[in-house]
Order: sequence, then structure tokens, then C-alpha cells
Amino acid sequence: MARSRIVRPEFWSDEKISSLSFLARLIYIGMWNFSDDFGVVKGSPVWLKSQIFPYDKIQTPLIIRTLNELQTLGRIISFSSNGEQFFYLPYFRRHQVINRPSKTRNPEPPPDILDRLNEHSMSTQRALNDETE
Repeated sequence: MARSRIVRPEFWSDEKISSLSFLARLIYIGMWNFSDDFGVVKGSPVWLKSQIFPYDKIQTPLIIRTLNELQTLGRIISFSSNGEQFFYLPYFRRHQVINRPSKTRNPEPPPDILDRLNEHSMSTQRALNDETE
């Protein structure tokens, strides 16, 4: 079930986001609408196309290339669970505030993905602290 999401003004001026193609930015925002409240969305390119662009004649290979673009920039992380593909949106909580999260409808990303993100976040925070001290 799609959810209403907010696109904050900072999204448009984010330098990393601006390096994405126009289509990648639209797909990224569309993935927010169809992800659960924990930033996990089904990873089938055909399914994503049907949800985000139901009336547009966009070919699946273009959707796949665009998803690869988002993965290369680290905006989405692919994982599988029970033979099904999913994407985890690691910056989802940066863009969305969820006051009353619903029950998860997708699997949680594997612990190694979350551990890597936590380590990266901690090292980034340490670097910022070092710069300010």
C-alpha cells in the first residue's frame, strides 16, 4: 500500500542527489511512497515501474540502469529474502519522519548491511567531531 511522503526542500539542493539523472530522482522519491515505514521496498524493476510509472512506456532495462545508478551512489542497497529482491533505503529516515510506524510488511535488511551503515555513520560522526575540535 502506497504511503504519503514528504519531499523536503533540502532534497533539491543536495549535491549528491543533483548528480543523479532526472529519472533516478523520480524513482528514488517514488520508492519512498511504496516502501514500508522502515525504508524497505520490493526490488523488482517491473513491479517498481508498474507502481511509480503506471502509464508511461519506460522499458525495464532503463529502470534497471537507473536502479544501478541509485545503488552506485549508495541511496539504495539491494538484498534478497526468501528468493525475493528488496531495496533498503539507508537515508529514508533522513527524508521521512514516521510518528507511528505501521507493522513491517517487508523483511529487515540483513545485519551485515545495517552493521556496515552503522560503522560508516560512526566514522563520519568521528570525522566531524575531529574537525570541530
